[in-house]
Amino acid sequence: NTGILWFRSTSLAIDFAEEWALSTLQLTSAWSDDQGVFNRLITRNLYPVQAASADGRIISAGALRVLPLPADRFCSGHLVWVQQEAQPRQCLAVHATFTEYGDAGKKWRFLEANLWGILPKEYYSEGRYLTFNPPAAGTDPAPCAEREGHYVAGSLPQSCGGEDPDHGLPPKAAGNIMWQEGLRRSRRLQANVKLMEAQVCSRGRGVVGLEVQRWIQSACVEGIHDC
Repeated sequence: NTGILWFRSTSLAIDFAEEWALSTLQLTSAWSDDQGVFNRLITRNLYPVQAASADGRIISAGALRVLPLPADRFCSGHLVWVQQEAQPRQCLAVHATFTEYGDAGKKWRFLEANLWGILPKEYYSEGRYLTFNPPAAGTDPAPCAEREGHYVAGSLPQSCGGEDPDHGLPPKAAGNIMWQEGLRRSRRLQANVKLMEAQVCSRGRGVVGLEVQRWIQSACVEGIHDC
């Protein structure tokens, strides 16, 4: 989705938000979403970029004025869980970006940072805890050759390795692809999914609840990456 936005209560901002909402509701393609609609609407009068303040932090987008929110207050997932080691610190809001496994992965991340407010406080302070030894990650199944994949100033790094030679698909078209195709193409993604499945299954051996055990056993047999 688009992330964290703040609108002033002006007629221009309200009109833009209404147009954004209505345009999103009219989408019919699986490749389109609210973020794509927002990008299309906000950039139609954005270029060439023109400053709307003396310091250049505010820019014009037609009649609208656009300003980035402070990154240390409206935080990305990378900032919170990587740079700040799952500590929210000064964050007023957190967007769980850089998180795999969809809603389940994001919920896990928020629980990890003590930010999942739906649960009672006792969830974090009472009861018994389960520990387990996670399976070790294997080696990179498709490593880059020497000096491949390195960033060179002034140019984009070229991708290397990772393509499964047995996927049986035509050459990848330009642009994004659906996750199902990505899973067939990428040996690294396949290895990552297998590792996460192994971690879930290893937890299941220590879970006491019968229903939870049955679910994990079923997931381990049928595969969990669609969840």
